[in-house]
Amino acid sequence: MSYFLAYDVREEVGHITAIYYDRANIEGIEGIAVENLPVPENNGLIPQLKVNLSDNTLYYDYASPPLSENAQIAALQEELTGTQLALADNYEQMLAAQQDATNAQLALADLYELTLSLQTEVAALKGGGS
Repeated sequence: MSYFLAYDVREEVGHITAIYYDRANIEGIEGIAVENLPVPENNGLIPQLKVNLSDNTLYYDYASPPLSENAQIAALQEELTGTQLALADNYEQMLAAQQDATNAQLALADLYELTLSLQTEVAALKGGGS
């Protein structure tokens, strides 16, 4: 049996859009005529018939089947859990950085008080020694 396969060209590959079993009314449609269609592998994946444009040979690319609703929900829940854990980790890091900043400010305040105290003592020594 003879077939006409219409295709769209994307990324230098012919992606089959229709298979015609009758060649009537195919003028102006980009495609190729073949005598036989290749048989896809039975591997649990979704076969996608394509055309190698350099030599007009047919081949199958295989795509993973779409996830079921339950599998999609489980994947999203797993992703959400990962995001929540990363957020909690970032929050803990932010709290630790805040504590470090507070400790640095307290140390600076202590140094400032010590400097004032030392300045007062130096002024007293200068004033008392004349």
